[in-house]
Amino acid sequence: MIIRLSFLAILTVFLLHTTASVLTVGPSQTYARIDTAYKYAQAGDSILVYPLANDSAYQQVAIYLNKRRITISGQAAEGSRVKLSGQGFEYSGVGSIPRAIFQFNPGADSSLIEHFEVFACTNTSFNGAGFRNNQANNITVRDCEIRNNDMGIMANGLVADSSAKNFLIENCIVHDNGNFNHAGYNHNFYLGGTSVTLRGCNVYRPATGHNVKSRAHITILEGCYIHDSGERECDLVDDAGTTAMPGSHAMLIGCTIVKDPACAGNKTVIHFGEDGGNGHNGTIYLIHCTIITPFISPVVDLSSLDAHAQFYNCLVADPSGNQNGQSLVSATRNGALTANSAGDHLWLSSGFSTPVDGNFANITKCASHEIPGFTDADTGDYSLTTAYAGIVDAGVVVTNGDLPASLQNLPLLTFTPPLGTRTRPIVGTPDIGACEWDTGTSVENGPLTFVAQRNKIEEVFIVDIRGKIIQTLAFTSASMAWDRTDHFGRAVGTGLYFMMWRDNGAMRLYKKIPVVR
Repeated sequence: MIIRLSFLAILTVFLLHTTASVLTVGPSQTYARIDTAYKYAQAGDSILVYPLANDSAYQQVAIYLNKRRITISGQAAEGSRVKLSGQGFEYSGVGSIPRAIFQFNPGADSSLIEHFEVFACTNTSFNGAGFRNNQANNITVRDCEIRNNDMGIMANGLVADSSAKNFLIENCIVHDNGNFNHAGYNHNFYLGGTSVTLRGCNVYRPATGHNVKSRAHITILEGCYIHDSGERECDLVDDAGTTAMPGSHAMLIGCTIVKDPACAGNKTVIHFGEDGGNGHNGTIYLIHCTIITPFISPVVDLSSLDAHAQFYNCLVADPSGNQNGQSLVSATRNGALTANSAGDHLWLSSGFSTPVDGNFANITKCASHEIPGFTDADTGDYSLTTAYAGIVDAGVVVTNGDLPASLQNLPLLTFTPPLGTRTRPIVGTPDIGACEWDTGTSVENGPLTFVAQRNKIEEVFIVDIRGKIIQTLAFTSASMAWDRTDHFGRAVGTGLYFMMWRDNGAMRLYKKIPVVR
């Protein structure tokens, strides 16, 4: 029997399989819980999650994702995030019980989670995570605060089957993750798989362990602020199914990396190599980074025979200005070689030395006690306060020809406190460090830009250090004031706040406002 379908019937079938639905969760919405909505969602659907009354948290959230192209989006007021708590749930990872508040599994490719505050995920193995990518591809986590879990974000996968590929964590605040019952084995990030990118993230103060630990084949950090770990800021190590393969590279581009002067643990800034005996066959590239450390421990420690380090346009400063015996690169284990290190166009504090058998050129070393002026180091704004000689217009253009194919065509971004990035403007020869000195766009001239654009501004926003909008003000004049209250008229606490305005969808800084109670 031959069955012929009319064009209309074919179109109807097509639409039935391509039309996405929107499911809603929250007070007066269709569903009360995210997991219930996810049960009924189909590939391509979106789930909108509205905040609970009084900004309360959804409790014991445990989402096991295995459907393609699902978007789950928090719908709190701009600058806020919908709260999700794991308190009281055992995130065992057994069967279909996730090991995270959100766990992406095979089949969940091309899914997106955004605008949530995720916390209190734990289990009896001390490895419950805010998010876990278990072998899914093209996953994005965006604009989330991930805090006070055993792990912040985890990922696992293999190069052989290209799993956990193109995992993107964008504009997220990740902090205070760890568990003292298993100290040293849980971190803000514990990553693996084929490739992962952190973009515009503010990552700090893990309760235990490192800020970013990765065993992924390719690890990329773009325009991130990584700081104040009690151990290493980045621990990029090995796995038989990922880093032993040729081309297991890492790149930190446009990042600001700052050691806590009170760091009680490992004082090395970045470890690139192995801790499990599987080898690490690749190069770590540090391009346009600003690195601040007062310690004699190295900026990069290589620990694998096939591990290399390449620096371009990096500013490495000792905040005390008087430390001696500091090393840019060390290689002390597993046959690692300092001869596998190189750098071009670097600015170093006076106490730093480069390996004598490395390939380093165009190095500027400052005088003893010399420290560049930074705009606001407390908030991660390491833009220069002056057009500093030896840094401004002292870099070199890094081309695709200088990089492996897997790291080419990446954007050059600048971290913008308190969260996110902007495209870095290059004026003439590039500057050294994570920020470009440009009197036309630098934050010092924010008030001038603000006045010049005032006819286009309808409202300004007060943002706290975590990136949350706490007050919205109707624009009146360039001299307008804020009464130090939030949306509810409550006095804000002591801290640093930002007055910002919106420019073509991007938040721009007007001024910083310290509040002392």
